[in-house]
Amino acid sequence: MDYGSIFNREQLEERKFLQDLLFMGALNPKAGSFIIDSRLQRHFSTFTMFTPDGLTIKYIYGQILQGHFTSFQDSAYDKVTDQIIEASIFIFNKILRDTRFSPSSRKFFYQFNLRDLSRISEGIMQSQAANYRGAGGKIYRLWAHECKRVIEDRLINMEDINQFRLYLKDAIMKSFGEEHIEYA
Repeated sequence: MDYGSIFNREQLEERKFLQDLLFMGALNPKAGSFIIDSRLQRHFSTFTMFTPDGLTIKYIYGQILQGHFTSFQDSAYDKVTDQIIEASIFIFNKILRDTRFSPSSRKFFYQFNLRDLSRISEGIMQSQAANYRGAGGKIYRLWAHECKRVIEDRLINMEDINQFRLYLKDAIMKSFGEEHIEYA
């Protein structure tokens, strides 16, 4: 990068010049090496991205789900979108803050991020209007199923599963109401 050229390792006398190339790199903030050699880093601009706040997440996923629920042509689904997003954010924040859901040597795959919220939303968007017209409770059941599919299926012991189910019940009671607690 410094000299704008590279050599062929098999024929060292052959030199190739690099022109009009853009180099990019990315690091995972939770895994891998966190040290970059300063001789390499001087060639790059460094940008950091943090997890967006709850309002931003609510706006992004709310727009996506609202667009999906417009095909249902039922005004009851206007409030369902907000409730689903609130419940998803609630459970996501609970899992991120609970240390038992942090990665460890036995639970190295306990890495929860916005991709999980996307998978939950994606599963809900597989629903078809014909199956859910006039039955708002079914969509709550679908949401609980997607949360279990995306998050609970990754958990390895009953203690973690039971704690997740408590968070799921709290999310349902807080966002959907006590009458839908059976879905947890």
